[in-house]
Amino acid sequence: MSTMRDIVATVVVVDCPLGQVARAVDDLSSHLPAEQEPGVCPFCVNAQWPCGRFLAAAQHIAGCGVDVSSLVPVALHPVLWPATKRSA
Repeated sequence: MSTMRDIVATVVVVDCPLGQVARAVDDLSSHLPAEQEPGVCPFCVNAQWPCGRFLAAAQHIAGCGVDVSSLVPVALHPVLWPATKRSA
């Protein structure tokens, strides 16, 4: 059984770039896998990670000009951006 990652709440103004995508950030964060099960979404039944809801939230966030990589734990970056990791 997967567990949730530790979370922190942050307050941002609505009219800043991060404030405009706050709900998508919440969705993205809730679909991050547990550290013990990095390939499994904790909310999508039988879904491998990254799941569709995570990817949709990430696309929305990036489309609004917010850096998605700063919202994802560094240990998961090679899963999302394998070519970037190899070229670094």
